[in-house]
Amino acid sequence: MPPRPVRRISLVIAGFSIAVLLSAGAVIPAQATTGELQYLSPQPGSKHILPETNIIIRPGGIVDPLALAGDGILAVTGSVSGQHAGRVRLHEDGRTITFRPFAPFAPGEEVRCDLQAGLTTEAGAAIAPRSFTFSIAGAEAIALRASPTISGWEDLLGAPEENLAPPDHSIAPLAVGSVTESEPLPPDFPRLTRRVSGPTSPGYLFLSSFTFAGGAQPSYIMIVDDRGAPIFYRKFPYLVLNFEPQPDGRLTYFDSKFGGFMALDQSYAVVDSFQCGNGYGTDAHELLFLPNGHFLLMSYDPQIVDMSQIVPGGRTDAIVTGLVIQELDRERDVVFQWRSWDHFQITDANFVNLTARRIDYVHGNGLDWDTDGNILLSSRYLDEITKIDRGTGDIIWRWGGKNNQFTIVNDPIGFSYQHHIRRLPNGNVTLFDNGSHHAPPYARAVEYRLDEHRKIATLVWQYQPVPPLYAVAMGSMQRLPSGNTLIGWGFSQTVVTEVTPSGEKVTELTHFPSIRSYRALRYEWPPVRDAAVRFTPGVVNLRDRAPWLAASVEPEGVGAAAIDRASVRFMDEVAADVAAPGEGAGGAAEGSAARVRFPRGALGEYLSPGQHRFHVSGLLKTGEKFRGYADVRVIGAGPSPAMRAPLAMLSARGAVPVRFSLRDGGSADATVAVFDVRGRLIRRWRAATREAGVFSWDGRDTDGTRVGSGIYFVRVKH
Repeated sequence: MPPRPVRRISLVIAGFSIAVLLSAGAVIPAQATTGELQYLSPQPGSKHILPETNIIIRPGGIVDPLALAGDGILAVTGSVSGQHAGRVRLHEDGRTITFRPFAPFAPGEEVRCDLQAGLTTEAGAAIAPRSFTFSIAGAEAIALRASPTISGWEDLLGAPEENLAPPDHSIAPLAVGSVTESEPLPPDFPRLTRRVSGPTSPGYLFLSSFTFAGGAQPSYIMIVDDRGAPIFYRKFPYLVLNFEPQPDGRLTYFDSKFGGFMALDQSYAVVDSFQCGNGYGTDAHELLFLPNGHFLLMSYDPQIVDMSQIVPGGRTDAIVTGLVIQELDRERDVVFQWRSWDHFQITDANFVNLTARRIDYVHGNGLDWDTDGNILLSSRYLDEITKIDRGTGDIIWRWGGKNNQFTIVNDPIGFSYQHHIRRLPNGNVTLFDNGSHHAPPYARAVEYRLDEHRKIATLVWQYQPVPPLYAVAMGSMQRLPSGNTLIGWGFSQTVVTEVTPSGEKVTELTHFPSIRSYRALRYEWPPVRDAAVRFTPGVVNLRDRAPWLAASVEPEGVGAAAIDRASVRFMDEVAADVAAPGEGAGGAAEGSAARVRFPRGALGEYLSPGQHRFHVSGLLKTGEKFRGYADVRVIGAGPSPAMRAPLAMLSARGAVPVRFSLRDGGSADATVAVFDVRGRLIRRWRAATREAGVFSWDGRDTDGTRVGSGIYFVRVKH
């Protein structure tokens, strides 16, 4: 029997061309068929699509790559532009197929997509042939992409558009890569004033300053310490904002001249950039890196809409701005696209004038990648948090606004015009509530526990300053590893406040009224490797005279042998016992974790009755720093280590503030701790001397409650 002829075809999979050999006459087994696809973009029947769009197909399973061999799996035809050739690509997840036309579609035309027979999945199911259409935006709407606006803020703030457009782009950026004490700051560098000083969380503050005062005002990205002194800054003669570290160790910011995000390495050199695909401009509000190496961006999408058909008195030529969310892969291909036009109604907007010439009905301002792989969206003008199914593009739930599906417990006022949605590791959700619809308006930071099955949102924590503070726009809320919360007040004279879980301020910075920072974030820099820490015992009894507090420490991604044991510190202050056996007390290892121990007598005021979050830090042998946190409960009324160390004694009359002096004088900042006669820590803070060696205490404990009259002990550490 003669051999069967062999046919060779080429197929592009995840960017690589491979050869596939098929024997002519080979029998292909019959397969079950299904007419459903998990995800299509553009959505069938959708309108206002830009001409540069790609087409995304997700059948709902692992795709058989042989099914994509040849050119006939997808036929794409424009009613004006005709048949379109393009690149078919199966992406690294094995589930997503994209078709990138080699030429854009024509404005105003209808596009027909015909999915041919032969597309199969690993389950043996064949996707039935189907056709769908979508419409390309008209030339008038496409021209709106050139509009010189920045994320719709000209409507938000009521400022003239010319004040928000980037100034002369022919001016080169003014850059300073680092700061030294001898180097004078530019005269227009934002002056920050520290109003509260206390024991802050580790790390520096990341800010981006700009102003809407009119004219060619400069912008700065900056890393500053708790005094507002810069560690790094870079100056630009145009709008730059949203400066923050990313999980891969780079820094990113939005550059209005470039029209996208720029990435800096740890030497502050520009090494990468990020923009939306499919012809959409890039919005400044969010760049979110995903665990799979992809990233999320948003775009504001203005279209011409006849609002007279939607609301009485609406304009026939209104410019209505929708929202587009995109996920792009490492090759910058769009692999997921979600459009508000397909899911939200314009009338969903809250407190928006729908008869105006310009209508921004969504104003997305925050994204987060949820723990289940779906997307959380914050939309200012909907007063809504929306959960979007990343697999299908469908809405899972809507929380807040006109379409609220949740029962809200312990929060009768709700949130409004909110920003910066984030899911915490414990499952709770935080956001910055601008509070524009509170009576009167005021801003706050809030945390909710969500029961997504029963649709119940319970307020479990909030911080509202006294007196109230209102931030008309922008803002951020960051839960820090220490348990503290950092609040960026956005469009407010107060830049940032850090508070403890009980709401005590430990630091606060203000600036000149005309300067704003879109977000304020705290991170350790250079980046610090996370570590898993567990203390033994997890409950410390002060009556127990055990000499050591032991801990297991495992820096992420490395083993115990990578740790420089001499560098390990408890709360950055108390050194581990380097004379202990290699794996800590007892010489036993816990997997790849190192065992270390700290002398109880040196832990001082840290071991006072109550629940504490302690951290252990140190260096790897490569010089890289690590840090990890764990909770410890301290019980018992016996003499604490704090009472066995030399202390100053003072007599306080409860509500009356007291001042006390150090015998040896000195004027440096110091850590001050106050204890009662039983050795319990009353309050600990970072303070600056008002005079040589003089400190003051306002007579309040950590929770802000005035203490009773009595004898108190004070320790001051420089």
